[in-house]
Amino acid sequence: MKKSQMNALARSLCEYLSSRNNDITGYCGLGILCAASRRDGRPRMSFRITPGEPIRIYSCELTDSTQVTDRLVERDLDAIEGRLSFVPSGRFPHGVARYTCTITVAISQGGRIGLGMCQVECWPHDPARERRRATMISERRPSGPDPMRAAAHAEGHAAIGISTGGFIQQQSARQIVSLMLAVVGVIHVLPLTGVLGAPQLTALYGGTFDEPNLAILMRHRAVLFGVLGGGLLLAALRPAFQGAALAAGFASVLSFLYLAGSVGDYNAQLNRVVMVDVVALACLSTAALARAYGNRRG
Repeated sequence: MKKSQMNALARSLCEYLSSRNNDITGYCGLGILCAASRRDGRPRMSFRITPGEPIRIYSCELTDSTQVTDRLVERDLDAIEGRLSFVPSGRFPHGVARYTCTITVAISQGGRIGLGMCQVECWPHDPARERRRATMISERRPSGPDPMRAAAHAEGHAAIGISTGGFIQQQSARQIVSLMLAVVGVIHVLPLTGVLGAPQLTALYGGTFDEPNLAILMRHRAVLFGVLGGGLLLAALRPAFQGAALAAGFASVLSFLYLAGSVGDYNAQLNRVVMVDVVALACLSTAALARAYGNRRG
């Protein structure tokens, strides 16, 4: 197989495994595995996929998975290995614990390696809240993308997504939140150069900062901006911190814009800061809307 086909097959297997319609003993497979991860204190689970055999993860068999693995036999792959990781990321609006599940799959053949990764939000299985699916019959075809079809159309075609468009929309929403928080984080980290001294502060804000008391206060302000920016950048990678990061970002940007607007008569350098904070406010608003949308889809 070509490297692009191997990558497409690995991605499609990830998306197949991420589908909430996959069963383990009649319940949502990811929910069962998430509950086991939380119960046993095991945030990461490694697994192997053997062509022609059921997919087993953490001793749990995915229902009807042979309908996918049977099609892998003819590919003559050397190995298919994967890993699931579950990271707490707050709670859903209805109060259930939210986890971010990251699924990675690596395919090897003849010294070449194809890689795929995807993320999906899930919650631990709760028998008190969930009913066993009536569709748990051997004739039911597994949901998710057809990995063989994705590999066959890798050249010039996009890999096929899972059958429910909700996952793709959630994935896009999470990526938007992370991107916007990263942009706002960079904006807040840039003034950190002011900690170096009065010349850097003058370049940032205009005016003079030769008076020691003012210089101390402004250099400390630069440190606080660096801390806030670092927190925003961390939240871009860790969904569990995104709510607090958004609140801190809004507080920083809105307070500065309010003070600048109420006082007025600022110089050209501060006008530049105002414009940058307007951009930051737009990014934060976009992130908040995308996060709310993703929560609703969850």
